[in-house]
Amino acid sequence: MTLHAADCNTTRDSSLLNVSYDESMTSAIDVIDRYVTPVWYVVGVPGNMLAFVVWTQKKLRASSGCYLAALAFSDCIFLLLQVLKLSQNHLTK
Repeated sequence: MTLHAADCNTTRDSSLLNVSYDESMTSAIDVIDRYVTPVWYVVGVPGNMLAFVVWTQKKLRASSGCYLAALAFSDCIFLLLQVLKLSQNHLTK
């Protein structure tokens, strides 16, 4: 598969966009997608839950603690929604 400048909505130099993907690159992406992504979710959801619990403790509830707690909460929600989206995509195939 070759990506050309005409295929993209951009004004960059076309020589930068002539990227050729071969079969080994596609299989490497598939391996990463299959094995790294679930690890990312398994580590990310509990880690963000733990961070949320830590940052909402009374000692750490300063202004920056509230922002970091909100960030951990939103990251956790994002990861959970991604899992739901991926599972829906796999179930409809």
